Amino acid sequence: MSDNFQTNMLKWANSSLLNKNYLHNLRKHIKTINERLIQLERTFIHVEGISPDRPWFGHVLYGPDLYTGSSVLFPGLSEAMEKDNATLALWAEERIVEAIHQAEKTLSRQ
Repeated sequence: MSDNFQTNMLKWANSSLLNKNYLHNLRKHIKTINERLIQLERTFIHVEGISPDRPWFGHVLYGPDLYTGSSVLFPGLSEAMEKDNATLALWAEERIVEAIHQAEKTLSRQ
């Protein structure tokens, strides 16, 4: 009975050590992924804002509509289209393209 107990204790101790290592590696991997997601999200924030009229709002992919406050995709571009302003649309488009290229670079880093 004593040998069986010791054998089972050794199995348990070894599996615990393996699990600790697995959990440590998993935490490390999750931390790395979260850091990359934060970097990715930051690529979509432009320092000049989504339009000259709204420099305080910088997220180029989604944000509030200028008039209703409801959520819209590409708020700067949507605002330019609502105003029928081709210059503003080009301004917003350049920022969106720049952000997508930066996001691509962020995702392709190992």
